[in-house]
Amino acid sequence: MARSFISRKNDGGAFALDAIDLTFLGNHSVDIDPALDVRFIGNLRSGGQVFNDFVIPARTSGPPVFATHAFDSTFSDLESVDIQPSCTSGCYVFSNVQLDAVVTAAPEPASLTPLATGLAGVLGVGITRRRRHQ
Repeated sequence: MARSFISRKNDGGAFALDAIDLTFLGNHSVDIDPALDVRFIGNLRSGGQVFNDFVIPARTSGPPVFATHAFDSTFSDLESVDIQPSCTSGCYVFSNVQLDAVVTAAPEPASLTPLATGLAGVLGVGITRRRRHQ
C-alpha cells in the first residue's frame, strides 16, 4: 500500500493549490514501475473531494529533474490535500508548492485615514496659495 501525506494550513483556512514541482527518485535498475503515479486528493471545505493524477516519468541516469505539474481549477476552496504516490517508500520528491490562498476582502479604515488627511492637506495648501495670488 502506498504512503499518504496530508497537508493543511496552520490556521485551518481555505486555500487553492495551483501547481507543484515533482521528481522521481528511482531509476530502471530499481525493481519498481518505470513511472510513478501520484494522486492528489483535495478535500473541499464544503465536504466534497476533487482529484488530480500526475505521472512522473522514470529517469534512467543523471540527477533528478523537477517538472512542474499544474492543478485544474477545481483545486480551490480546499481544507486539506492528501498526496498518494503509487510507490511504498521515498521514491518521489516535491518542491515549489504554489498556493493561492482564498482570501476574503476586508476594508481597512485605518489605512484610509492617513490618505484622507494627506489629500486634505494638499488641497488646503493649494487653496491658500490660490487666495494669496488673487
